[in-house]
Amino acid sequence: MGERATRWVWAGLVVALAALVVPAAASGAVRHAAPGGSGPAASCPAANPCEIEAAIEDPSVADGDHIVLADGDYNLTETLTVAGEITVRGRNPGFSGARIISNADPAIFMITPGATVRDLTLIKNEDKGQGFLIANGTLDRAQVIAPTSNACELGSADAGNARIRNTVCSAGGEAAVLSEQDGPGLEFGILENVTAHSFTNQTVAILARGLNNGQVQLTGRNTIALSGTSGPGFDILADDEAGGSSADVTMSNSAYDYVANGFNSSVTPIASGTNIGGNVALVNPGGRDFRQLPNSGTLDAGAPPAGIGPVDFAGDARIQGSAIDIGADEAVDRDRILKLLGKRVKAKRKLRFKGRCQDAACEISGKAVIKAKGKKKKTRKLRSAGAAAGSKAKITVKVPRRLAKRLKRKGGRVTLRATGTDTAGFIDRESKRYLVKKRKR
Repeated sequence: MGERATRWVWAGLVVALAALVVPAAASGAVRHAAPGGSGPAASCPAANPCEIEAAIEDPSVADGDHIVLADGDYNLTETLTVAGEITVRGRNPGFSGARIISNADPAIFMITPGATVRDLTLIKNEDKGQGFLIANGTLDRAQVIAPTSNACELGSADAGNARIRNTVCSAGGEAAVLSEQDGPGLEFGILENVTAHSFTNQTVAILARGLNNGQVQLTGRNTIALSGTSGPGFDILADDEAGGSSADVTMSNSAYDYVANGFNSSVTPIASGTNIGGNVALVNPGGRDFRQLPNSGTLDAGAPPAGIGPVDFAGDARIQGSAIDIGADEAVDRDRILKLLGKRVKAKRKLRFKGRCQDAACEISGKAVIKAKGKKKKTRKLRSAGAAAGSKAKITVKVPRRLAKRLKRKGGRVTLRATGTDTAGFIDRESKRYLVKKRKR
C-alpha cells in the first residue's frame, strides 16, 4: 500500500474509532500498567498492574481516567491507540521513566481532542511511517526518537486540537515533525517549547505540506528547529503541489536558520519579529542529549505560552532564568548543580566534607579557608572530587600537621568555597561555613 493510501486508511480509522467512543461521565479512575503486567483489565490496580495495551485500550476505560505507566521498557509490535478523553502518563514528571519501544506504524495514535499523553519516551525502530501520530490531543513532556522514520506527526481539522508541548521530536526519516493534509481540507497543528531535531541533513526538522488541494496551518512558539549533523539541511520546509494546496508555518520566539517554501506556502522569515537565528547549542543531540549549553542563544529567549505547565521535558522547573527558554529543555538554574551538606567537621589531618551533585554528574573543586582559634587564616586547595547525578561526593582538604593539632586542641571554623561544574558546562559556586569542634580530653 502506498504512503498516501496508508494515510487515507488512518484518516478513515479516525472517523470510525471516534464513532465508537461513547461519551461518559469523567470517572477519574486511576489504572496502572507495568512492563510484563498481567492484572485484571477491568481495573488495572496498582498492586497488580495490567499490560499497557489493556490499561489503555480495554473497553472498561472511561473518559477522565488516568493510566499511569510504571518505569521500564514496553516493547510493542502493534499500534497503541488512545481513543478516549483520557490521560496516559509516566509515574513521574519527565521523559526518563517509562519507555515505549515499538516497530508499529504509527507506534502511538491519538485521536481524541481531550486526550493527553505525557512523561514518557517513545522509540520508533522501523524505517517507515510515524512514531507518534496526533489526529487530536496533546503530547507533553516527552521524547520521541525515530532514527530511520518520522518522529512526530500532528494535525486536526479543528484549530487547537492537535498540540505538542515540552517535547523532543528527533528523526532520521523524512521529518522530525510533520504536519500534512493530503486531499481537500484544512489541517491545524501547534508546537510549543518543542525541540525538532533531524539526525542528518536529508531530514527536515519541521515539514508542513499540502497535497491534492490540502492546506496546512502550523504554529510554532518557543520552538527549536535544528536540521542535520553533517551540514545544513532545512530547519523548516513549507511545501505544496501548487493549485489549491498550501502550507503556512507561523513561528514566534523560535530558533531556526534554514527555511524554504513552495508556490503557495510560507514560513516566518528567519530572525524576524521575536524569532532568533539558529544560535542553538545543545550538549549532544545526536547522542540524545538535548540539554542546552551555556552559550546557546535560546536561553531566556522565549515567551511562555498559556498553559505551558510548570516543568520541562525532563521534569525540571520552567523559567529558571529571567524568562522561559526556547525548546523542550529549560536549562537548570546554576544554583542547583551543587549542594554542600552538613554543619560540622571533625578535626583531622584530612578534613572531610560532603556535597551532592543535584541534577547531573558534576566535578567539584575549590578551596578551604581554615581558622583555628588564636591563629591566622590558612587557605588550602580542595582535592578534586565528583559524583553522578543525585549522588554524594566526598570532598577532602589536607591540613598542615601543626594546624591540625591546633584544631584538635582549640577548635575553629572552616569556610568551604567550592565550584561545581556539570557535564553541560554550567558552573555553580557555593560557599558554606563549618564548625570544627575540638576534641574532648
